[in-house]
Amino acid sequence: MITTDVNGRVTSLNSVAAELTGWSENLAEGQPLPAVFQIVNATTRQPVENPALRALADGIALPDA
Repeated sequence: MITTDVNGRVTSLNSVAAELTGWSENLAEGQPLPAVFQIVNATTRQPVENPALRALADGIALPDA
């Protein structure tokens, strides 16, 4: 799990997120979410808009996983 502030900067990530992204919590903290977690289309391998950033921009809370 990765958490951000209202500006989309990473505030924390758990050990699973650290392992999957290759970022340690210390290095990720304060970084923009897209720098730490990039989403790509499985077919085209092109970047996809991060839904968390869209929710922040629209002022919509994402449901808990």
